[in-house]
Amino acid sequence: MSIQTGYSTKPLPAAASELREQLGGTQPPLVFFFASDKYDAALVSRDMQLAFPAACVVGCSTAGEIATGQLLTGSIAAMVLDEDVVEDAVAVVLENLSEGVTIRDAFANFEQHFQAPATDWDLEKYVGLVLIDGLSGAEERLMEKLGDATDVLFVGGVPATI
Repeated sequence: MSIQTGYSTKPLPAAASELREQLGGTQPPLVFFFASDKYDAALVSRDMQLAFPAACVVGCSTAGEIATGQLLTGSIAAMVLDEDVVEDAVAVVLENLSEGVTIRDAFANFEQHFQAPATDWDLEKYVGLVLIDGLSGAEERLMEKLGDATDVLFVGGVPATI
């Protein structure tokens, strides 16, 4: 399977179930989703986690989705990465970035999960993904702090809201 993508325009929880079926019905270690803001964010997160209980599930809202070469609106687009691509994953949410960027606790969680200090992470093995609320005005400060904490590459984007 490696990497698969899919989308659904159904209401919840049927959308999450449809995505699980489209994406092979397996339990990958990592699932990304990008949901139209027509869906309630908390319910999308809950239903996607229920559909993929063994996975690290991360996502955000969008003002438009792209999946399988199509521009969509009012949908949930998802991508699964199986164990051939991702051995392990962990997610951390940083809140209230507009009030100041602090990554100490996040990195403590990462280091505990991966059982190694950030300074020892193999650059050929680790990568970070950032989904940030563009209205926080904290994108550059966050990326600078990540760069100060580790040499691991972080990539990311600014969703409509988080």
